[in-house]
Amino acid sequence: MSNSLTFMPPADGDYYVVAVVQDGCTSLPTNFSIYQTPNPPIPNLLPNYTYCQNETAGILATAQTAGGLLYWISTDGTVSGSGAIFSPNTATVGTLTYQIFEEAIGFCLGTSAETTITVNNCSCPTINGIIGQPFACSGETITLSADINDPAGNLDHIEWHDENGNLVSGNIVRTTTGCTAQTFNYTVEIYCNNDPNIPFQVEIVPVTFYPLPAATVGLSNNGCTLTATPACPAFAIVGNNTATTNIDGDTGSVVFSVVNTEAQALGLSCTNSITGAFNCSIVIDCPTISSISTPVNVCAGSTVSLTATIDDPTSSADHVEWLDNNGAVVATSTSNTTLGVTLSQNPTTCNPQVYTYTFNVYCDDDPNTPSASQSVAVTFYPTPSATIDISADGCTALATPDCPNFSIVGSPIQSGTGTNAVNFTVRNNDAVTGGISGGCSTVVSGNFDCSTASPCPTILPIADISICSGETFNIAASLINIGNMASVNWTDELGNPISNSASLNGLTLTNLGCNVLTRTYTCNVFCTTDPNTPSDSEAFTVSVYPPFSASLLSFDEDPNCLLPPTVGVATCANYVLTPVSVPAPQAGDNTATWQITYNSPDACFDTLYLRIYVSCLF
Repeated sequence: MSNSLTFMPPADGDYYVVAVVQDGCTSLPTNFSIYQTPNPPIPNLLPNYTYCQNETAGILATAQTAGGLLYWISTDGTVSGSGAIFSPNTATVGTLTYQIFEEAIGFCLGTSAETTITVNNCSCPTINGIIGQPFACSGETITLSADINDPAGNLDHIEWHDENGNLVSGNIVRTTTGCTAQTFNYTVEIYCNNDPNIPFQVEIVPVTFYPLPAATVGLSNNGCTLTATPACPAFAIVGNNTATTNIDGDTGSVVFSVVNTEAQALGLSCTNSITGAFNCSIVIDCPTISSISTPVNVCAGSTVSLTATIDDPTSSADHVEWLDNNGAVVATSTSNTTLGVTLSQNPTTCNPQVYTYTFNVYCDDDPNTPSASQSVAVTFYPTPSATIDISADGCTALATPDCPNFSIVGSPIQSGTGTNAVNFTVRNNDAVTGGISGGCSTVVSGNFDCSTASPCPTILPIADISICSGETFNIAASLINIGNMASVNWTDELGNPISNSASLNGLTLTNLGCNVLTRTYTCNVFCTTDPNTPSDSEAFTVSVYPPFSASLLSFDEDPNCLLPPTVGVATCANYVLTPVSVPAPQAGDNTATWQITYNSPDACFDTLYLRIYVSCLF
């Protein structure tokens, strides 16, 4: 069929080939068969397909031959692939044209088909926010607009609605009255072009309008003073709220400016103007105070009469009054030019009490505001008092004033016999300074209960004291019936004499421990009838409180930072530890805090705070 190296088989069948040399010799034949396979069909595709980004495209073409494969490549060479089906990727927005052909088994290639795939960004617009100031004064216009994010350009239209659903523009005007602002809820709706009849997003926009302020203008009785009063708590008069004229017959007008302070705080200028007019008729020669009582110093319980007189040549007085120390009216008159008041106070404190009484005069032109006023101070000095103590043998009386500014006239110690009465005169020294003769003196009385025998000396009770460690203190014993005294001394807790006088001066005790240290000293007085045996002894106890010492505390810290630090007071039960903040350990710096107090109101240190710092590395 052919004498060359190539040949074109005419049909399917079995063939062989031999090699021939120049002398005509041939090789053994090689047998082979040839079968023709038909070309695959052209993929059945539309010329164009359109999708939204990330939309499932589905299967556009399927290999038609058994075991065949589809091959595709974009005309720009950026996308290629193969498989039994063709389903384009819609992740990327844009347009690509593809050449697609099928290859059958045996490497037979079909004719390619061309299709164009368009992927669009179908996302709808959204509202980023509202542009404009959503508050204004009543009657002003609020202009609002929506900030739209529409990268795909799919916005169809925007609608604004009021609180009743009515379609409005972005220019909003409302009128409000009353005292408080009113808020109206508007809505903005955006529509996407994929469905222009249903809003894709709706946002509520509160819009607030503040009422214009109002006020009333009052006129005084004489018509010479105008007073502007805001109608609501949130309204205020700008500048002075009063205006006064001194021109008789003046009928001029005054304009007051009123501002809404709530709106003002937002930067709004919601103001209004209120006008008032004078109708002034000036009353000449309002009454004056011609005389009044001078300040008075008296003893408690005394009766004081105060008098004031007015000068009223034109009979212009409306009324006069006396006010007490609390501002209450205690006397008043509409006809008298002289008004008196009788008063009395009985303070029981140690110090004098000052009571101020005020006399007011009111004129016909303004019966609510005093045209003249003067005050008188009345000082009441409390009655002095004292406490009488009778000695153990009943023969000596000691008077002690009940207040520091009281004193005993003469000696505060008196001796007596039998059951005779004993009297002491007590004086208020402040009253003497205040010019009261005798100092509001009073007499306190008691009775002796004395035997006929000559009394031996005794010691008045000595009060115990509390001091801080290292503090210096003094002790002085008060003795009575010392006429028969042989001697006096002080002994310590072991009975050792430490002083041969009635006083111990310049003593210092130190306590650096935990508990309160007590030391007891005893004063002994000896009578001439028995100079070796005390006729009386009086003990005196000093309680010494220690300072704070950190050495009495114990500390424990977990090196693994699993537990918080602890503080103990095992060696000092008087230390009271109260946790303030002891958190569980965390990475970084940690602080634990305790409050430390001493279990006594006489402690020598106030409340302390102990802080422990722990750094944890996890």
